[in-house]
Amino acid sequence: MDRVKVAIIGCGVMSHYGHAPGYLSYRDKAELVAVCDTVKATAEQSARDWGARKVYTDYKELLKDDEIDAVDIVLPHYLHAPVTIAAAEAGKHVTVQKPMAMNDREADEMIAATRKAGVKFMISESEVFYPPYAKAKELIESGEIGEPSVLRLANKYGIKRPQTTERTPQQRKPQEGYIPWRGDPKLFGGGSLFGGGYHKFAHIIFLLGEVEEVRAWIDNMERQAPHVMMWKYKAKGKYGVMETTMSPEMHIDAEDRAPIGETVEVTGSSGILWVTRCEGRVRKEPPVIVYKGEGHGQTISYDNIETNYKEGFKRMTHHFIDCILEDKQPIFNGEIGKKTLQLCLSVYKSAQMNGEAVRPDDIIDWKWLWEQRQEKPI
Repeated sequence: MDRVKVAIIGCGVMSHYGHAPGYLSYRDKAELVAVCDTVKATAEQSARDWGARKVYTDYKELLKDDEIDAVDIVLPHYLHAPVTIAAAEAGKHVTVQKPMAMNDREADEMIAATRKAGVKFMISESEVFYPPYAKAKELIESGEIGEPSVLRLANKYGIKRPQTTERTPQQRKPQEGYIPWRGDPKLFGGGSLFGGGYHKFAHIIFLLGEVEEVRAWIDNMERQAPHVMMWKYKAKGKYGVMETTMSPEMHIDAEDRAPIGETVEVTGSSGILWVTRCEGRVRKEPPVIVYKGEGHGQTISYDNIETNYKEGFKRMTHHFIDCILEDKQPIFNGEIGKKTLQLCLSVYKSAQMNGEAVRPDDIIDWKWLWEQRQEKPI
């Protein structure tokens, strides 16, 4: 196989924002041949926008197409598991938008199905491919700050600054139908910590490894902020803290992404590393900074790093294609996706128990609040 023929299932906002452009920028190795959306007009418009040759409104029909090698699933969360399993059974390589599933049971079924089919399975977690985070990972693993011991992650939610230019109808169209399903917990899951928060839980594992135990407090379960969590890594002597706040009167320059002032700090035995930029742009500093405590100390700024948020999607899609062509395991595979999901669910469980310790590995048969209420006797 010289080129991977890809189909996108779900032509909403994220497929237009990062997934399709990623494949289109890798034309020597990938061809976006088909699209699928239950709204025919949306599917047809997306096909025209991306130059796809085939249009489907039923993913089951798309999966019968022998020309298609791989599918990129960009659907509401509750559909991730059934469509992934069906794609694997049809022999298609799969990447599915984060979070990978609604619970651990679905995650296990997805992993089992893709293993049985012998196909590549990746979770579309763009931020582990975002250049500042990728650089941070490289610096930590190369020993630039010595042995890491504590990770601190701060998320400062504000509101977007007014846009300076009007969005075109083509840019606005994929937004249709986006908000309603995100507002339904049966379709979306737990809320903002389950959606955007999944990125942050991915950082926690990506940068320093698997988590053994977590404690969390959420002041407002509807807004899910302010929120604080602490955790202990499985590796000895490693800990972390994350805070999430909401400032409804604070404008944040976020271009076309969420208005979040995000900062990551990792302290090691011989230095400190900071990532100062992700979705929002609050700190006008280099995206990655390292303080090395040798001699009189030295601060190193990494300025020449791409900080456009879409670059993470581009590298993510390219990685998926490379894994298929080179027969290698994706960086963010099903097993790591499940570990990230379990960490996320542990935060919700601990918060419901007022900060009691929860082990992510013990999150088995998790049920959301609406599921718990349905099971209570009348």
